[in-house]
Amino acid sequence: MEEKVFTRGCQKVNLYWRGRMMGLVLLTLLTLGLTDTALGQVDGESIFEQKCAGCHTIGAGNRVGPDLKDVTTRRDREWLISYNMRAADMKGFGDPIAVELAQNWGAAMPNIDITEAESAAIVDFLAGGEQKGPTPAQQTELPDGDSAVGKKLYTGEISFARGGGPCIACHDAAGVGFLGGGTWGKDLTHFYNRYGDQGVTSVLLATPSPFPSMQPVYDKRPLTPGEVAHLKAYFKGIAAEEQTSATRELNILSFGGAGLLLGASHLIWRKRLKKSIRKSLLEKYNKKN
Repeated sequence: MEEKVFTRGCQKVNLYWRGRMMGLVLLTLLTLGLTDTALGQVDGESIFEQKCAGCHTIGAGNRVGPDLKDVTTRRDREWLISYNMRAADMKGFGDPIAVELAQNWGAAMPNIDITEAESAAIVDFLAGGEQKGPTPAQQTELPDGDSAVGKKLYTGEISFARGGGPCIACHDAAGVGFLGGGTWGKDLTHFYNRYGDQGVTSVLLATPSPFPSMQPVYDKRPLTPGEVAHLKAYFKGIAAEEQTSATRELNILSFGGAGLLLGASHLIWRKRLKKSIRKSLLEKYNKKN
């Protein structure tokens, strides 16, 4: 009897210490960061699909951002790892390459919510040379869009089918009314000109959104292809109208400035002409007398 009690006691002690040892091992692994990420088992391709493919292809042409084919041969690895995570910050700090990219592409790439290990995995995936064409969303064929419907979707007069908030809540744009739109996001008047037809389609269809601020609003409530078509028609229309208006204003200013210059010249030379004639007559008169 005593032997059985002793045996059970030993078993409980062994289980207790075994549990403690397992706990210590797990704690050590967590402390050292030896998770899948730290062990280099991050799937760069999967992260690329989630975070990058909405704006970039690999070997299939430019989209919202540049084609990333051979980017690892053009840029330093450490720079790419940093840029993937903090592109907007680097542009703000005056990094010359980040500034040049923002100028060439009309906007800075936003900061992406990824770890350094995930960024490194993306760079390793890009270095592998595997080609990645447009995502299924990017290849979606859109119906014909109506700019008038697009404006109503933008302002919230017509609600998005899946419950996303209206664009005007965060963004202003030309022609949305006297009060204008929100100022939390960028003015979208020139959105179409900055990104182009395919770029606008990619941004509006991408899930997750390439812009972190839009992800909570639209990732679970994405726009339908029809809504994207209407919004794109609206953005295209206001960009063209604004460009026409700017050209008209420039012409008016140019003609007005030329008219003022000619008028001022006429007054100046008329006075000088009269003065010189008057002086000549006086000289002749004085000589005669």
